[in-house]
Amino acid sequence: MPDKERTMSAPNSLREFQLSFGRYLRADDTSPPPPCVDHNRAAIYKDLLNNNVAGFINQCFPVTRSLIPTPQWTQLCQHFFTEWRSPSPLFRDIPHQFLEFIQQSHYLDELPAWFTDLAHYEWVELYLETVQVDSIEPTLGKLTLNQPVIPLVYSWPVQQLCVDWIPDTPQETYLIALRTATHDIKFISANAPTLLILHELCESPLTEEALVRRLAVQLGRPCDDAFYHHCQQVIEQLTEQQVLL
Repeated sequence: MPDKERTMSAPNSLREFQLSFGRYLRADDTSPPPPCVDHNRAAIYKDLLNNNVAGFINQCFPVTRSLIPTPQWTQLCQHFFTEWRSPSPLFRDIPHQFLEFIQQSHYLDELPAWFTDLAHYEWVELYLETVQVDSIEPTLGKLTLNQPVIPLVYSWPVQQLCVDWIPDTPQETYLIALRTATHDIKFISANAPTLLILHELCESPLTEEALVRRLAVQLGRPCDDAFYHHCQQVIEQLTEQQVLL
């Protein structure tokens, strides 16, 4: 074959090999590698990739993993590796992609009702550790929502689930997750009215008076002295916890 023809056909041959080898890496253990690849070396590479992906998943979801039978968890990781096509090449995005895969797959039907709540709760910690946000400057005379701060509502008490205790029925749970100025990750127990404060401040800062009046309308409460004093106490606590600036 002339040199020019070999040069033109090489990219197609490379692509065919890549697709073939990729299918082998994602397939079950009974599938052979492409004929031009040594079986033992291919198997080592395949195990390495599977273990690396599983390692990122295991590291992010230690509690969830401890509450699922090991064979079932291992199979979930394998299904993810085989079936999911991640849009992101970043290692830190693997746990979130795993969570999305489970939520969209039929495997969710075989898992406990609390699975996605607990897995999401554990993923939030990784998100807060790695997310990049612009510094927030407080607005003079107004309350400002710090960043990163995430209001969370779950059907299960995710912060308490463990091997020794799993409730039989759902328990609605409200939390505030944040990264502090010293880069500590915190989860604060809250309630629906407290999360409403975060909702009201998510678009723009507000004066204390404007915020309290909005809360009174949202909660159907008279904006009297008792209500105003209670809101002030909650706002002061949230400021001390670095949720508000």
